[in-house]
Amino acid sequence: MTAETRKTLADIKPGSILEFVTPDCLGRLIQFYTLGRSQHVGLVAKHIEDHRLLAWESTMSLPIPCLFAGKRVKGVGARLLDKRIEYTLKQRGRVWVHPLVVPLTDEESKELAWACYRTRGIPYDWWGAFQVRTLGGRWLTKTVVPSVEDAGKLFCCEAVAIWLRAVDRFERDNAGAFNPKTFLKAQHADEVCDEAFEVMLDMLKQDGER
Repeated sequence: MTAETRKTLADIKPGSILEFVTPDCLGRLIQFYTLGRSQHVGLVAKHIEDHRLLAWESTMSLPIPCLFAGKRVKGVGARLLDKRIEYTLKQRGRVWVHPLVVPLTDEESKELAWACYRTRGIPYDWWGAFQVRTLGGRWLTKTVVPSVEDAGKLFCCEAVAIWLRAVDRFERDNAGAFNPKTFLKAQHADEVCDEAFEVMLDMLKQDGER
């Protein structure tokens, strides 16, 4: 990437999808079973009050407390964007940003912020994640128990899809039918997301020095 095209944190806008990859055993298992790079996704949205950028996601286990709950949560929560990215990079992970082709308007950005906020605390959807992320789960989904969207419990890409649907940036019917790999593939195929760029640790340092 040249100096002219080098991205900064300022290039990460509300509605951008965050793609996380970590070197832990669970992440590698997800990659193995889904045959892709992607392990986990989140979404960028503004804080409903002070408008700071947050990383919203539904996670199984993350040591960073949710900004609104004030504690660790197994399910939907929000963390400051820079702190969430920094945590993954310092764990020797990698983070990519998938920006929207058509940026959100101010009104859409507000609607997205509230769409995320209304789902805070919803528990993690273990069964849904199993269905879409494992060979056995996908076999069950195709032959026995179809994967059904369930807003009462949310796994990562199901949550992101539902939030983006609130601002007409998710065009598929069943948000519960995707794993991180197929979700990102669908968003790019539908021309919702633009070319991804990777966030580097020096981007965070440069932003903090401003």
